[in-house]
Amino acid sequence: MIPGDKLGDVDAYAAASRLPGLRPVTVRKWAQRGQLERCGTGPHGRALYPLADIYRLWDECCAQREVKWVVYLIQPNGRDGLIKIGTTSNLGRRLRALGASDDHVLLMLPGTYRQERMLHAVFDADRVGRSEWFRPSLALLEFIQFHRTAAA
Repeated sequence: MIPGDKLGDVDAYAAASRLPGLRPVTVRKWAQRGQLERCGTGPHGRALYPLADIYRLWDECCAQREVKWVVYLIQPNGRDGLIKIGTTSNLGRRLRALGASDDHVLLMLPGTYRQERMLHAVFDADRVGRSEWFRPSLALLEFIQFHRTAAA
């Protein structure tokens, strides 16, 4: 839980940390336009907004821009066989940032941060610390194989 996150209310910075590509200024603009209702003040004096409303506005924004988000599972060299589960709207750029290539992609699924977080929760027992890196457990490898086979 992010500090200041009470009953689903977050400030613009906490919201931006949860949604890839969202900037705090966007949250403030939604509030200025009346699309987002302020519901209090956080411990740092920042305005709080309902997180569910921020998710809804972000989904609408992405749909209008036709951003195609994917959830990816990659296993780059030099990471002791660990698998990263992440989300991006530009896989090529993300792979370059991670020093990986197309050959390291184990699986790509259509989805957003919500599906990514769901996978993080499902495979939490295999997670390395609080990162997005996971040990290649039998359950995770079977999940990958199942979805690769289903896509073929």
